[in-house]
Amino acid sequence: EEVHALSDRLEAAGMNVRRLRASPAYHSALVEPALDDLEAVFADISISAPTTPLVSNMTGEPVGADMRMDGAYWRQHARRPVAFLNCVESLAELGVDAAIELGPHAILGPLVSLDWPQGKGNVSAPTVLQSLLRPSFDGSEPERAG
Repeated sequence: EEVHALSDRLEAAGMNVRRLRASPAYHSALVEPALDDLEAVFADISISAPTTPLVSNMTGEPVGADMRMDGAYWRQHARRPVAFLNCVESLAELGVDAAIELGPHAILGPLVSLDWPQGKGNVSAPTVLQSLLRPSFDGSEPERAG
């Protein structure tokens, strides 16, 4: 009720408020029933170390040659909290100058800019690009992230 009241006050003040649609509770105990199947999907997939620097949002650190991104990794990934801020800080330290959000819901990309640490790596936040745009609520134009 408090969240709805706050949302109503912000909308009344002319702010753009968007309620997130309910979806599976990723990274919570509610995904437990799917974890065996998720891990099994990777059984027949050959996993190699990344050839491009990659930051794990499970650890917030660059993926090392010793980290296997196999079924066990993705099982943990689905269940553990995301270390988003640590990821952004690692990207800054790597000198990243562009970030691309893959997927139709531009949720995390804009947060990269907001969380970008000053004084680490690049002076300013990277260019953030969206790979896809979902249709607007009225169907007229794609929504763009703020």
